[in-house]
Amino acid sequence: MRNVIKKLNKRSVKGLTIRNGSYFLVKCINGQRLNTTVGRVESMDIDEADRKAVAIMDKVRDMGLEAYKELGKITMADVFHEFIEYVSTTGTKKSKGAFRQESINNYKTEHKLRWGKLLKLPIDKITDDHIESWFRGIEKIKNKDGSPKVSANYYSLTLLSRFFNWAMDRRYVEVNPCLRMVKSS
Repeated sequence: MRNVIKKLNKRSVKGLTIRNGSYFLVKCINGQRLNTTVGRVESMDIDEADRKAVAIMDKVRDMGLEAYKELGKITMADVFHEFIEYVSTTGTKKSKGAFRQESINNYKTEHKLRWGKLLKLPIDKITDDHIESWFRGIEKIKNKDGSPKVSANYYSLTLLSRFFNWAMDRRYVEVNPCLRMVKSS
């Protein structure tokens, strides 16, 4: 599988394409090149993507590209989608080839079940204090018999740490905020 770039029909905004399941806008505005994600294909239709693209272009015209870039800090959820796309096609330094589907499903499950509070935060602002607070929160989740989900919680922390190692390699973060928790466990 490789990067999929799909040009959209003529009624959509010029420069709006689909890349790896996201609407992506590439446009030259006031002599500056705008490259930005508009949203995920599964969460909006083409008409909504058109409206959002026009709104983005208007904001850039009004405030300038640099000021607009400061508005749209990259969240953990944004980087997670890129991570899944990357490891499902390329893998990581340690894996020799793409991740198995089972591993990808494990990341997606943890993303859905346990990582919710972290996903909305700008990835470069997540600290070890955020991770500790998140971990203490998921420690409160119990099995049906009332016993703690200890191994599942540490597995989630391990996957989160691996994700942050990948993000660190891509320079989204300077340090892995999970390191203190992983070393102490």
